[in-house]
Amino acid sequence: MKKIFLIAITAILFLGNIAIAQEVKHYMINDKIVIKTNLPNIKKYEVFYSTLDNNYTKIPDNQLIIDKDKRTIIWTGYKDIDLINLHIKLVATVPTRIGQMKDVRDGKTYKTIKIGTQTWMAENLAYKASSGCWAYDNNSSNVSKYGYLYNWGTAKNVCPDGWHLPSYAEWTTLTDYLGGAKVAGKKLKSANGWQLSGGVNYGNNESGFSALPGGYRYYYDSSFDNVGKRGYWWSSTPSVRESAWIRKLNYDNGEVELVDRYRNIGHSVRCVKNKSFNMSNSNVSNSNMSSSNNADNSNYNNDFDNTVYTVVDQMPEFPGGDIALKRFIAQNVEYPKEARENDIQGTVYLRFVVKKDGSIGKVEIERGVHKLLDDAAIKVVKSLPDFNPGKQGGRNKNVWFSIPVKFRLN
Repeated sequence: MKKIFLIAITAILFLGNIAIAQEVKHYMINDKIVIKTNLPNIKKYEVFYSTLDNNYTKIPDNQLIIDKDKRTIIWTGYKDIDLINLHIKLVATVPTRIGQMKDVRDGKTYKTIKIGTQTWMAENLAYKASSGCWAYDNNSSNVSKYGYLYNWGTAKNVCPDGWHLPSYAEWTTLTDYLGGAKVAGKKLKSANGWQLSGGVNYGNNESGFSALPGGYRYYYDSSFDNVGKRGYWWSSTPSVRESAWIRKLNYDNGEVELVDRYRNIGHSVRCVKNKSFNMSNSNVSNSNMSSSNNADNSNYNNDFDNTVYTVVDQMPEFPGGDIALKRFIAQNVEYPKEARENDIQGTVYLRFVVKKDGSIGKVEIERGVHKLLDDAAIKVVKSLPDFNPGKQGGRNKNVWFSIPVKFRLN
């Protein structure tokens, strides 16, 4: 074990390992297939390929040449492969860092975990805020295991100094690093403490995140539900209506579910460590930072600021509000004929940039359903009229805005 000395806090860290499965990009150079990955510090790896049948076959190690940086792999021994429909998956073992931090407000010490480029608390926050904060079932004995449940207004500001409530984008960075939302839940969930589903445990905690099912508190009747079965964690990113985005884990599958929930509901909080950045670097982007990192500073944010913010003082607003936005989408979205004929339905989650002049900028699919529906959702978003732009410190800013587009067959 190594002793790592941090400013104001001493943390003892040790290295563990995590297996990451990732579909990777590849291309042809001089009759060789070059495979690229963005995973850092790979210790060992296995590479698999698949074509149309979606059954992956391991590529023999003697057919692979790995570059010194361990991010470029050359496949030399392929033959008779359908290159047009080729998919390549890398299963890599990479190190994780486990440590601890102390919340000076109450003296509580938390385990921490570094996953990819992010450092997260490896426990739910258990700081007793003055309002918007509850123990499950109003029983303080639940706090040591599950932490407190917070409404969104409190959650945004309850993390200790140097840490913040993760944004929508930061949650996505985490799940993408762990192989995507379809598989990341199993790696995030503690191996114990979850109700079994048909005798099956859908958590292995490969990531060290140690997520536990803390349930929720409903604001309408102050009732509590789902402890032991489901866990809900706030993001700092608002959604349409009086809602905000959360990530949800369920006892009966290994997925990470994306949901928008009313802001008065009580959910768990996981804090992520602030990233340091050079204020003089004009290329710094805050798109993955929460409101604690998005504070406006007149010394460097000016009319030429092209940063895309996640949260600002005044978020962009559709003319007429959320109801008008939902009405516009419902009236203008086109349900593709081929999708209807093949019973393809679901909810496409998108985010897009509302530019400083209110117009729509870059559009991204955060969680898609099918290319037909994804393309239809992008099309209707691009047709949106101008918003009232977001503002920080009284100045217009470029801001990410997230919405769901639902496709349902009667």
